[in-house]
Amino acid sequence: MLLVSGVNCLAAGLSLLGLCSYVLLYTALLKPRTTQNIVVGGVAGAIPPLVGAAAATGHIGLGGWWLFALVMVWTPAHFWALALLLREDYRAVGIPMLPVVKGPVVTARAISRYGWATVLLSGFGILALPTGGLFYGLMLLPYNNRLLQLVHRLAADPDSLTNAKGLFRWSILYLFGICLLLILSRSALAAHLDQQMIALMMQMGVG
Repeated sequence: MLLVSGVNCLAAGLSLLGLCSYVLLYTALLKPRTTQNIVVGGVAGAIPPLVGAAAATGHIGLGGWWLFALVMVWTPAHFWALALLLREDYRAVGIPMLPVVKGPVVTARAISRYGWATVLLSGFGILALPTGGLFYGLMLLPYNNRLLQLVHRLAADPDSLTNAKGLFRWSILYLFGICLLLILSRSALAAHLDQQMIALMMQMGVG
């Protein structure tokens, strides 16, 4: 009711969709039944960027859909790293998380696939952002490099709880870092740096 009266019906509808998909689709239906629960359930966690886009502009543009997709592919690697740490707890209560059913090796491989998907999709922000795309892309490199480093470290030793904990912690900081870069990319400094980088690339192309 607050979103309908104070924002718009699209934002309200998306918020309700996110709530219902998390509570009903993910928690009640998928979580106790399938190892892929977090893959489909990641849709619920990825809806907030759509709500924000709808609230800010009244529609969902390229940037909103890009953030939705990025959070959705980021979620499995993030959550399966946590599930590796808590797999005995999940086993005790009968929740078929991937590490419980398939084991750490298969889980680490799945994390690796989604980790690479996250890195590749994060790069599309260069095109999705209205300003500061090149600045964002440049600053993104160390974030992605660290993410892949931790993913590969876990793949090399899937039974290591230390590796799983390190990846889980970085995955949280990673998403915070992406959000920070999105804010910084809209600054006048980022726009100015973009113009300088474009001019430099043009000069190098001519040369």
